[in-house]
Amino acid sequence: MKQSGRPPKILELGEESIQELENLQKTSKSSFVGQRCHAVLLKTQGYSYSEITRIVGFKDSQPVLRWVHRYQKNGIQGLLTKKGQGRPSILQEEDIE
Repeated sequence: MKQSGRPPKILELGEESIQELENLQKTSKSSFVGQRCHAVLLKTQGYSYSEITRIVGFKDSQPVLRWVHRYQKNGIQGLLTKKGQGRPSILQEEDIE
């Protein structure tokens, strides 16, 4: 996709960091974490936020922007879903097998 204006910034990572992201993307049980890893990896390839947003199927680029910034600040931990996020379970502990 041809962009006007300045080219998008490339997120520069070492080979080890890229391998770590690729591994987590493939092995994560959470599709959300895999999607976040994919977005960060696309940023390392020079895609713009709007292009990444389209590729991951979002309408707004703010989540993608947040994921990249969280990764830059906290590494892999910034992409993981924190405990307590999302809707509370309706099951009690004893009901879960």
